[in-house]
Amino acid sequence: PWRSTIDASHLAAALPPGARVLAEDACVPTGLGNRPVVLDPFSFRLLAERGWIDDEPLADRVRQQEFDALVMLTRIDRPDESLSPHFHFGPRVTAAMLAAYRYEKSVGQYHVYRRKR
Repeated sequence: PWRSTIDASHLAAALPPGARVLAEDACVPTGLGNRPVVLDPFSFRLLAERGWIDDEPLADRVRQQEFDALVMLTRIDRPDESLSPHFHFGPRVTAAMLAAYRYEKSVGQYHVYRRKR
């Protein structure tokens, strides 16, 4: 079973049924019965920074609002509090997140972002 400081049902209730989620914590999509898009956002940033992976495809998916929600560990719209872009995801993906999604609410330790209209 999924172990977290909140019950998975609380987070699931904050998301649309069958939501496609990009999460900073891989336990979130796993707990919702889905595969994580990014398993480790720190490694993702590091690999992109070193040119070992291309972060543009993920940034493009975010810009196109492919995900119903982003579930983050910190408020990405508050740079002084956020792990992104300096530690997680990197500047290109984080900029795409900020451009395409808006903060909606916090659920336990998670922060839910929904598409900007």
